[in-house]
Amino acid sequence: MEEDRERYFVQSFARGLEVIQSFCRAQDRLTVAELAELTGLHSAAARRFVLTLNDLGYLRSEGRHYALTTKVLELGHAYLTSNPLHETVKPQLDELVDTIVATTSLRVLDAGVAVPDRDAVVYIAYARAESLFVLNVSAGSSYPAWVASTGRVLLSAQTAAELDAYLDKVELVRYTCKTVTTKAALRCSISAVAEQGWAMVDQEFDERLCSYAVPIHDDSHNVIAALNLSVMHDDDSEQHSAVVIELEQTAARIRAQVPRRSGADATG
Repeated sequence: MEEDRERYFVQSFARGLEVIQSFCRAQDRLTVAELAELTGLHSAAARRFVLTLNDLGYLRSEGRHYALTTKVLELGHAYLTSNPLHETVKPQLDELVDTIVATTSLRVLDAGVAVPDRDAVVYIAYARAESLFVLNVSAGSSYPAWVASTGRVLLSAQTAAELDAYLDKVELVRYTCKTVTTKAALRCSISAVAEQGWAMVDQEFDERLCSYAVPIHDDSHNVIAALNLSVMHDDDSEQHSAVVIELEQTAARIRAQVPRRSGADATG
């Protein structure tokens, strides 16, 4: 497999993408020397990549520093416009938030749709409720799959071999005193999600936060995304079922509106 990769892999292209991603992981402005350190490139190579990206319009020069331009958004926009879920779900998310606010006493924060991205989940659509507590989430936000309700839904749809491979390499971090920190406990949580068809991650990522999620299927019943709703933590378990029912109904409406395509195509 590694020999096959050597035949097709374009190292210079990968390095160019790594330079762009370095800005996402660091501050908004970087010098050539800082980029070289972040990417492991020689200074001369880093400078060539920077100047090329500057000529193409993806970077702009600010003295010795370089910064991303809005042209980088075109890369993400190409994905969003090619994904049928993106345009379909926003009105549904707004309606979901409004319904939960109107029919429960829960303090709703937001709703979103996430798709898998290697060991993470990435939100492709998002709706925010009016709340004093604002999460730093938007379309394009990425979170570790294991600690997100959407991630556990997506992980529950994996084959046994895929889940074993994921658990072998994942590193668990304690975010709160409620965070699942053993792989055995995480596996049990994911198995429970697979059995019941929905996930609830309560105070594991943030002590104030409880997040629910359900799968979104395509016509072949492949899980192509996960729909979630986040609320402030509440000990009233009687309201959990109301949230899950509304999530499942919203997911069904989204599924009905997605063009008939395979699961692989639908998620990009």
